[in-house]
Amino acid sequence: MSRKHIPLPVTEIAAKYLSGMSTNDLSIEYGVSSIVIRNRLLGLGVKFRERGQIGKYEDVLYSDLVSLGLNPERQSTIGGYVPDLKLGNVVVEMWTHCNDPYNNKHQRKKIDYYLNQGLSVIYVWISDKRKEVYDFSIAQSVFDLTNHVPASGYFMIRGYR
Repeated sequence: MSRKHIPLPVTEIAAKYLSGMSTNDLSIEYGVSSIVIRNRLLGLGVKFRERGQIGKYEDVLYSDLVSLGLNPERQSTIGGYVPDLKLGNVVVEMWTHCNDPYNNKHQRKKIDYYLNQGLSVIYVWISDKRKEVYDFSIAQSVFDLTNHVPASGYFMIRGYR
């Protein structure tokens, strides 16, 4: 039995994926499996986000930054990496793991790449396991840092309860 090629608007799907939709949500919207969506995105050369990259905190931070008058870009591609948010020459990544991102080999490589591109990097570190929480003061800290960061700096903002 041969497989049937299902015509899909792949550039539209790629745009939606890059704006933050998951492959699962796209598969539901277009009535195909998430594997079909993934294969079509691969065919276009789209770089995939890490699992769980868009989370409850990223959406809130994005909204809060907009309310502060900023215009963050979501999920824009920078040299094969897809940061959570970008504000001018500042990349913002949400980090929900229990260790410093610079201790993670993949994250360190990404941070170093951004720094070598002349970008500053802000990690917002919120670990549910450590009872840390997001609140508006984190958005205010990101706002303050984006106005005062030197080129190619690495910063960490921690959210504590």
